[in-house]
Formats: sequence, structure tokens, C-alpha cells
Amino acid sequence: MDSSPISSGLNNPTANSSASQRLQAILAGQKDALELVLHGAPLSEILERIATTAEQGSVGNPKASILLVSPDGKHLLHGAAPGLPEAYNRQVNGIAIGPNQGSCGSAAFSGKEIVVSDIETHPAWALYKSIAIDNGLRACWSIPVFSSSQLLLGTFALYYPSPQEPTDEDRAMVGLLSGTTGIVIEWVQNQQRAQLSEAALKSSEQRFQNLIRDATVAIAVTTGPDHIVSIVNDAYGKLIGRSVQEIRNKSLFTLIPETEPAFRHIYESVMQTGKTVYLYDQYYKVNSENGIIEGYLNLVYQPYREDDGTISGVMTLGQDVTEQFLSRKRIEEIQADIERQKRTY
Repeated sequence: MDSSPISSGLNNPTANSSASQRLQAILAGQKDALELVLHGAPLSEILERIATTAEQGSVGNPKASILLVSPDGKHLLHGAAPGLPEAYNRQVNGIAIGPNQGSCGSAAFSGKEIVVSDIETHPAWALYKSIAIDNGLRACWSIPVFSSSQLLLGTFALYYPSPQEPTDEDRAMVGLLSGTTGIVIEWVQNQQRAQLSEAALKSSEQRFQNLIRDATVAIAVTTGPDHIVSIVNDAYGKLIGRSVQEIRNKSLFTLIPETEPAFRHIYESVMQTGKTVYLYDQYYKVNSENGIIEGYLNLVYQPYREDDGTISGVMTLGQDVTEQFLSRKRIEEIQADIERQKRTY
């Protein structure tokens, strides 16, 4: 820091006061921006603090602008420019990334700084010079802002009210603040992506829960060696005479211990081998508060896997086929009676 144009003034008694004030303003602005990040402030608020810091830390009365790369990577969107006219900010919002797209669009395209000392005569501003000049802007210096992995995040620019190049002090200051800007943008965008991923996951999980809840097939997911019921629907509860609330987060064979001798080995086999088991016309009998429930089920036991592929439990799907089973038995009995009668005659 001591060798930078900003801090070098501290060694000159005549410049000591103003240089010290500028340096303190820049450091305070950086500190404020990072504290805003930690407090979860909106990105626009953080970038505005950085832009204001740049304006306060310069002796040339520039106006700072921070633009962000659009999601499609083809345009620059307004990030912060508290000192620029709102009309100008609206007009350049969405400017294309490409050659001769003003200082910022050109800097984003080339990946290098673009210094335009006179907007009126520079070819990069041919399409936009009237907009800039009408808003009192005559020079613009812009640099690209990159992430830690060198992905383009946006641009950091200083606009001047008269034709000029950036001073050494401004270059040093923007070098500091653009680094902070890159850190801030990358952090906030990563947080936003994480939140979106979490929201998408929650939404996906909710859709899965809704599908299970509304399914006419009985569904239950049990996990761990104790076969704790983590997911269950009303149809499954109806089969064993219990509500979803009574079943969820309970050990299956603590709830219906009478089924353990016939079924526990199936759960353990599925978890150990990863192979799905199918049972047809399976008789079952459970005790409930309202008496004995018994019938016949078609059952599927399949391994329940985590995201990494490990088997953590068993998903059970059951279809009550009691009526079909009994009807088929009655038909078989009638057919058997007919055959016996034929043999009698």
C-alpha cells in the first residue's frame, strides 16, 4: 500500500492531509462494503457504497459506474451509479458487450481497460456520444471486473466532466476497489445461486411429497436399521389403521409388531442386496384401535437411495387387492363346484 500513488502522498507534508483523507475514505468504504456483505445486504446497496467510495476518493470529481454481466453473458446491466443522471443510467442499461460499445461494453468484450479521454471523438463512443455529452459526460475509463476464476462479472468505470485521462491516483484507487467489487459480486451471486438451488430442492421435495400424498397406492419410506418411517401417505395409513401423524418418524415394527416375523427379513434383504422384491396376493393382518385389519396386497419393496447412490432405506408400494383376490377365489370355487357336478353326472 505504501508504494501506491494514493499512499505516497502521505510522505509529502504538503499533500499529507488530502491524501490521508482520501486513503481513509477508500479503506472505510471497503470496510463498509464487506460488512454489508456479511449482513446480507442487497447487491445494489453494496455496489452503491463502493461507487460512492470511488467518487469520494478521487480528486478529479468523476462519477463511478458499476455494470453487471447479464445472465446470457451478452449485455451489461445497471449495478450502481449513484452520481450519474438517472436518465443516462436508463439509456445505457443493457448495452451490448462488444467492440465500439462505449468504454464499458468494449472493456467487457476485450477483457482489458478502455481509456477514452474524449468521448466526442473516440470511435468506441460513436453510437452513444450524444447520450453521454447531453448528460455532461466527456471522458470515460472502464476496466473489466473478474471473479477469482477469471470469469467476467462486470465493469467498473469512472466518468469525467471534461476530456481527460485517469490520474495515477484514480488508477490505484480503482485497482483497489475493483478487486473488492469482484469479491462482492462473486460472493453475492454464489449465495443467490445456493439459495435458488435450495429453493429448487425444497420445491422438488414438496412436489415429491404431494405426489406421494395424493397417490392412491399406499407408499411408505423407511430408513435405517430400525426402519423408521420418514415418508408415508394416507393410503398406507388406511391399510394399517393409523393416521399419517401416528406413523411418521416411528419404527415400522414398533407400530405393527405382529408383521415383523413375516416382513422384516424382506426389508433387510432389500437394504443389503439392493434388489427389488415383488409380492402378489400377500396376506397381511394388523391390529388397530378399531380391531383387526386383514386382507391381501400386491407389494413392491425397492431400495431407497441417497444422492450419492448409497441405500439408506426401503420404499414400499402397496395395492389393496382384497376384493379382487376374494372374487377370484369365489370364481375358482364356483368353477370347482361345476367340475365336481359334471363328474357326478
